[in-house]
Amino acid sequence: MQDIDLMFENAKEYNMETSQLYKDAAQLQEYARNLAEQGKTRPDNDFEDENGRRPLTEIHHRGEVWRVGDWIHITNTNDLAKPIIGQIYRTWQDSQGQQWVNACWYYRPEQTVHRHDKYFLENEVVKSGQYRDHRIDEVVDRCFVMFVTRFDKGRPRGFPGDKEVYVCKSRYNEENHKLNKIKTWSSCLPDEVRERDYEMDLFDIPRKLKKIPSPIKHLLRYDAKPTDPLPKPTWGAPNAPPLVGAVHCRERESNLTEDLSVQETPPPEPTAIPAHIEPIRRPSMMPALVPGIAKGTSA
Repeated sequence: MQDIDLMFENAKEYNMETSQLYKDAAQLQEYARNLAEQGKTRPDNDFEDENGRRPLTEIHHRGEVWRVGDWIHITNTNDLAKPIIGQIYRTWQDSQGQQWVNACWYYRPEQTVHRHDKYFLENEVVKSGQYRDHRIDEVVDRCFVMFVTRFDKGRPRGFPGDKEVYVCKSRYNEENHKLNKIKTWSSCLPDEVRERDYEMDLFDIPRKLKKIPSPIKHLLRYDAKPTDPLPKPTWGAPNAPPLVGAVHCRERESNLTEDLSVQETPPPEPTAIPAHIEPIRRPSMMPALVPGIAKGTSA
């Protein structure tokens, strides 16, 4: 409503009160405000979907507030020592009152299928196409995932030093088991936080990123050949990443092929979640006009 009001106020600012544009803006502004007031009086169950899910702005759990965009550690039933890394895309409550999050999973290198001689960055994770539902009590802690272009320069301002910070530079395609470089980090984030940046505490000098060999390179079969079919990961619990990935010695693909194979992973269908982020207010970009001259001009 603040954005809508700003639009109408701009329209009235740059047009005379006697103009049709001014009158239309005033009438639509009043109509929009009335609709907003009507919406506030609707009961919560009016917003439930066909499965009885009611969108939530935020979830209070373990003394903290969890919202869309938060990076989280989720209980990994395959390996409790390696929690699932994810980012919250939706928050809601079911008909029994249980609160849930939908999170996009980020895989650890050992959970992917890749060449045995591949190197990864220390603390690297890769964005998967898995968007899974988890009860809020499965969320165990906060973490943070930074894009590779910022990871060497500092850390998120105010983020506790005892929390894990990961670096990401690739998407993982589970159909063909390819790792493709991410071109635009914002395309990986939920719409609600895509335009919101975070401040950083910068290092005195950028840190050199350390590369480490694949943690599962030893799993390469002694008789493996470049012509072998791609191996498959080993899956365990149904709502957890692979128990372990796999390695192979197939021929590398050219950089051109890898660039052309980059696919943008679509997020799940959006849920009407009430906005909890303060919108950015921008001044009108219109030039100062003589009032009433350009009737068709509005902000």
